[in-house]
Amino acid sequence: MSERIIPSFAPRAFPAADRRHRRRRALLLLVPSALLVAALMLTLVLRRAAESQGPVNQSATPAAIEGALEQRLAAVPLGVRWVECVTPRGGASRYRGAQVLRCAANFGDPHMPIYCSTIAGGALVTDRDVAALRC
Repeated sequence: MSERIIPSFAPRAFPAADRRHRRRRALLLLVPSALLVAALMLTLVLRRAAESQGPVNQSATPAAIEGALEQRLAAVPLGVRWVECVTPRGGASRYRGAQVLRCAANFGDPHMPIYCSTIAGGALVTDRDVAALRC
């Protein structure tokens, strides 16, 4: 029973094949890691770009949005009594750089409809106009 034990520092029989195997294994670890880092960086860049879609619209103040929504709803035959806009819980979202507010309109009924509203491009935009608008 003379089984020969080869120490780990002994030279291997096929050193070139062993080097190729180590390189391939390193690439198999490196490529997915690099792709993950690139995907995370792309996500970060796109999120920053979405948050800063141009300059913030200064005319989208709560008073301006309330006034514009009240004018639009005055044309409705129901007759609006009052409109009140507040910043939604969790902070205001943005639509084309303008702050989106949650506005309640009172038509005299027990139910008060909610309008997600903003002023973008100088005009009032509500969730009834653009379905993607959320508050």
